[in-house]
Amino acid sequence: KTVAASDRRYLVGWLSSRADDRDTGHRQWGGSLVAHTLHVRPDGSLGVAPVDGFFERFHLAPAPVTPRQGTWSSAPDGTWATTATPFSWASVGDSVDGSALDVTIDLDSSAAEFGIAIHAGDSFDHAYLLRIEPDRERVVFDRRPHPIGSPFDYSSDRAYVSAPDHEIERPLVAADGRLRIRVAVLGSAIVTYLNDVALTTRGYDLRDGMFAMYAADGHTRFIAPHYGCGK
Repeated sequence: KTVAASDRRYLVGWLSSRADDRDTGHRQWGGSLVAHTLHVRPDGSLGVAPVDGFFERFHLAPAPVTPRQGTWSSAPDGTWATTATPFSWASVGDSVDGSALDVTIDLDSSAAEFGIAIHAGDSFDHAYLLRIEPDRERVVFDRRPHPIGSPFDYSSDRAYVSAPDHEIERPLVAADGRLRIRVAVLGSAIVTYLNDVALTTRGYDLRDGMFAMYAADGHTRFIAPHYGCGK
């Protein structure tokens, strides 16, 4: 639904909880209230933005970037860049309850795959991923690894982990060749903004890992990563 307040309009909806607090649990009739500020783009379509004060609560500051794999370089303006190695990743703060990340990615990238990881393990053996696919003009929320012991999981309700349609995607709306990604972790709720597109989901099975920037088979530039933690 939408509601109006003064000269603004907000989009309000529910982020469903899942049965048994599992990623593959059925969506329940209840959950968390999520609100976005609506605006009209120049072409007449609608975009969204965080409600005023939402990200300010996390006290964002330059992120503690720690390269973990691959070759990284940094610049005085806060840009971190990978070289064309098979795989590169760097941690940028713990993705615990009440944490947030704000980073801009240059889409002029040669990498076959790049993006942001949430709740990544120490060796990047598991994570939720915001995977950017410029050629397909989309951003995908995904999970690695996929538990795919059977082709279908009949106990799940369109889950992104073992059901056939495991991926959640949003259109990639670039701004001057860049994508600003903002992520907030609030309990099991993962709220993301991709420029002026929102993607919100649950993450039960993976908890308390790291935020990370990553790229595979090519170079990518991550501009001014900021991290914060505070409820």
